[in-house]
Amino acid sequence: MEVSATAKQIRMSPRKMRMIADAIRGKSLEEVYAILQVSERKAARHIQSVVKSAEANAIHNHDLSSEKLYIRTITVNENGILKRVQPRAMGGAGLLRKRLSQVHVVLDQQTNK
Repeated sequence: MEVSATAKQIRMSPRKMRMIADAIRGKSLEEVYAILQVSERKAARHIQSVVKSAEANAIHNHDLSSEKLYIRTITVNENGILKRVQPRAMGGAGLLRKRLSQVHVVLDQQTNK
């Protein structure tokens, strides 16, 4: 059974978050938490909160055990751009684009074959 969680409007560029997402894709939750605890990147904290939310959804809404859960898919998409202006030389203006991310995590149970 698939269980998902989504975090929107995360104030970090999707490119930075995808590096962490690629490292944990397809792994069990035990491995995921170990990787995210060791990682020094700010993106790891944001992704960890989404994974914990998906785990809580699985446990409380669908009565699944957390030992058998693994990350089936994790996607990081762009969610918008905050445009800001920075003053430049000779009365000019430079455009700053502050990117926002959206993280979608899908957990599934491992089946014993």
